[in-house]
Amino acid sequence: GEEGEESEIAFGGVDTRRMLEPALSWAPVMMPEHGHWMVQILAIRIGGKELDLCKDGTCRGVVDTGTSHLGIPAPADVEVGQLLTADAGDVFDCRLVDAPEVEIVLPGKTLTLQPHNYMRRLPLREGVSVSSSNGVHMPAQD
Repeated sequence: GEEGEESEIAFGGVDTRRMLEPALSWAPVMMPEHGHWMVQILAIRIGGKELDLCKDGTCRGVVDTGTSHLGIPAPADVEVGQLLTADAGDVFDCRLVDAPEVEIVLPGKTLTLQPHNYMRRLPLREGVSVSSSNGVHMPAQD
């Protein structure tokens, strides 16, 4: 792992020494027939501003511990990208840049991400992008 950090997977239980909070939070899986850990998202706030993205009640997201990226559906990916893009200036670690907090509101739990949770360690070179030009496309609800 990064900077000596070790990774681990636990089957059939949890290692409470690795938990940031004293208890696990659970969210029901939507549309399990698609084979994803898809959960309902009630709202998304960036820097305290609630985005229109989830106001119609159809917002959902896939929980995937195998990626460090946030996938945002088009056309909202453009707005989110603009709100989260920050000039690194002379900073060599983008996780230290002054950037907004991201809140993802699930039923019964709000996930709060600080810049060190969603920013890359190194700034991108001029002209390099890690975003999708098409956004993420989710299956329609039945």
